[in-house]
Amino acid sequence: MPWAAIAKLVLEYQPSQFVVGLPWNMDGTPTLLTDASRAFAAELKARYTRPVALVDERLSSREAEAQLRDA
Repeated sequence: MPWAAIAKLVLEYQPSQFVVGLPWNMDGTPTLLTDASRAFAAELKARYTRPVALVDERLSSREAEAQLRDA
């Protein structure tokens, strides 16, 4: 994990909280990256003592593509 780069961004922007996308399959089962995302969120919280929100990211890529097309 590029923690040095992340630390630089945290220092520059001073976020009050972090948001981490939590990948799920459409049927609600975890993907191969769900546990890795949770571990990353836990490490962020431990390193920077700020809250971390986990956000369901199902269909987020499709929504972003639709918004770009509409723009």
